[in-house]
Amino acid sequence: MKKLLIILTILSLLVVAGCGLEDTDKNFPQPSDYECVIDEQCMVSGCSSQLCLPEGSDVVTTCEYLSEYGCYQEANCGCFENKCQWEPTDELSECINNAQNTDVVALG
Repeated sequence: MKKLLIILTILSLLVVAGCGLEDTDKNFPQPSDYECVIDEQCMVSGCSSQLCLPEGSDVVTTCEYLSEYGCYQEANCGCFENKCQWEPTDELSECINNAQNTDVVALG
């Protein structure tokens, strides 16, 4: 009886432990999936300062200027949802949309 109780206890622990690991892998990003954890791990880059990238990124861009790049001058480059990106705000989205609309030239 004592041996059976020990075996059942061990089996129960293995089942519970196995379920917990499986759920963790499916539902949560692993640390190796993170591009960043804090804002200081991100930097502004690009010839026109239009990119928000992980610190130390080796990226070369062309030197052109689009009017929406001006929107990034007031935006916050940081770590959001473990990715280096511009802080998603309504103001930034509106600025970019307005700037892109001014670049449209009607032909005809």
